Amino acid sequence: GQQIYGDGVTYPVVITGQYGDLRILSVTPVLDAQGDVISATIVFDYSFTENTLDHVTPDPVDSADRDYLYEHFEVKATDTDGSQDIGILDVAVKDDTPIALKNENVVEEGGSVGGNVLSDNDGFGVDHPGADGYRADGAVIRVVSIATNEVLELDGGDVDANGNYVLETPFGILTINIDGTYTYESKPNSVNQNAGDVFAYVIEDGDGDRSGNFLQINITNVSGDVSDNDANVSEAGLPAGSDFGSNSHIDASGQITVTNATGPFTYTLTGANADGDGTYGTLVLNADGSYTYTLDTPFTDAVDEN
Repeated sequence: GQQIYGDGVTYPVVITGQYGDLRILSVTPVLDAQGDVISATIVFDYSFTENTLDHVTPDPVDSADRDYLYEHFEVKATDTDGSQDIGILDVAVKDDTPIALKNENVVEEGGSVGGNVLSDNDGFGVDHPGADGYRADGAVIRVVSIATNEVLELDGGDVDANGNYVLETPFGILTINIDGTYTYESKPNSVNQNAGDVFAYVIEDGDGDRSGNFLQINITNVSGDVSDNDANVSEAGLPAGSDFGSNSHIDASGQITVTNATGPFTYTLTGANADGDGTYGTLVLNADGSYTYTLDTPFTDAVDEN
């Protein structure tokens, strides 16, 4: 052992342990009447110099505690008549852990987007592996779809040959690699308003510590394309017209059509004629987008009524 108090001792005294250096900075004894040391105050510090993935040394009090690594130094005190006492100086090294932080991205409905949950800073910060680094065979060890409750795990063999997890939801398909890179493909016509597809992910460090957070994909709704066919009527079908009884003053074949969008849709009339009562006739709009126009007033010149 190394002497830490007595003639010829200079401070600091450096004692090298298994994982770091213990430095004795000073020893202040308390002596009895005979000059024997009855107690002492030892000032020291400890520097952790050798990182290790071995964090299974149990707490001397709580054997279930695996968050600390313990290094023990034996201290032997010898008085002037040769009497000795031994004590143990315990140094507890707190295990470092990874930190996962939230990620967000934006995609247009029907489009695709990509990123990396580990290294992207989407306003919440970048994930950190901690002192032990990420798990050697993959940092992302679990992915969960909040929409479907599907759970994929690295240890469950739920990755493909390229290390990808693939999760499909009603909104899109997420492909995320164990290295954190991902692509998200939004399904066309999957939303009628802006929506979010949320996934939970868990990362693991080199000695098994874990941290989790969320990847949220915000889907921007893309409005559908709207078209309609014009109504064609003739005043000859009016009661005073030359073709009364033919119903040519009525067109019941009108239809509003929406493409590149998913229903159900709501159809409403707007503007000055929102009640359907126009200058020359009446339009009745049905819930399915079909409509009927009935001419009820004769006119003197060709007129387009909108």
